[in-house]
Amino acid sequence: MRARAAFSDDALREQPGGLSVRERTRRRSDLVRTKIADLLGYRDRAELDLTRSFREIGFDSVQAVELTAATDAERIQFISDQFGIT
Repeated sequence: MRARAAFSDDALREQPGGLSVRERTRRRSDLVRTKIADLLGYRDRAELDLTRSFREIGFDSVQAVELTAATDAERIQFISDQFGIT
């Protein structure tokens, strides 16, 4: 088994609000790729072959649910932080 990818749960919250749509999209894509690499046991998201489907890289339905939960939790925390909700 490969070592887990290093990932900071603060990555999404660290984004400045003044970023362009293109930059926000790129950063969010990087965040999702990092989560996928982590779930699959890759050390680095660069190891993922983005030309292959989820199934081809070994992603299963349980991991899809885990990815959804992780990204939902990030989004909820980001919104809470933006509006001062505790």
